[in-house]
Amino acid sequence: VTITEAETAKLTDKSSHGSIWLPFEGVLPENDPRQCTGQLQLIEPSGVSIISDVDDTIKHSNVPNRHDLFRNTFTRTFTPVAGMPELYRECAEAGAAFHFVSGSPWQLFESLSEFFRNEGYPFGSFHLKRFRIRDSARKLRPSPQKAHKSAAIEPLVAAFPQRKFILIGDSGEQDSEIYSSFLRERPDQIAGIFIRAIRDESRDADVFRRAFAGLDPAKWTVYREPAEIHGSVTQLVKNLK
Repeated sequence: VTITEAETAKLTDKSSHGSIWLPFEGVLPENDPRQCTGQLQLIEPSGVSIISDVDDTIKHSNVPNRHDLFRNTFTRTFTPVAGMPELYRECAEAGAAFHFVSGSPWQLFESLSEFFRNEGYPFGSFHLKRFRIRDSARKLRPSPQKAHKSAAIEPLVAAFPQRKFILIGDSGEQDSEIYSSFLRERPDQIAGIFIRAIRDESRDADVFRRAFAGLDPAKWTVYREPAEIHGSVTQLVKNLK
């Protein structure tokens, strides 16, 4: 079904943070009482998008510690990284769209949605890892995220060649390696990379020097607390708009 721009305008809902959403409902057999509803995020061809990790970037997970990671994911209330809800809300109000790419399984989507609502994070598209309950326990173990995250990010930047992208992640997994590869491949699209040093690594740590070797130093930032990047990220969004 194709709808016109005028019809779309009547159906869309603009959130308090500036994102534009188109609600939809799945058509089921007459004898099926279930309701299957959802929302489509409408993205302009040009503009700015923020691609963000979740664990240890916007919520505390402590990925390097497997036992703590399990508790933070399944038995404890999700806790935001202080300052990130405010930063993301300000970026959304300035016109940024959001795409959340995480190694968390899709089964956590409802819990993450509730966390986003409670903490006031702007919504965006979610790109989580597929996991079937019948899969072996081995697949629950922390694993390298490069293949999953790269496969999620590539279609986003490819689908919107005129948009600028800001990539925000942390040093707990492979975000530096993943993000730097996109900066090498698409330097005109990747406007900035921000990596949270969860182990208090300095900018000249080997992991960062290897990942960002030969790249423009002005395009990547290592930070410990969100307050360190709040002004630069929000200003970057405004400049790109």
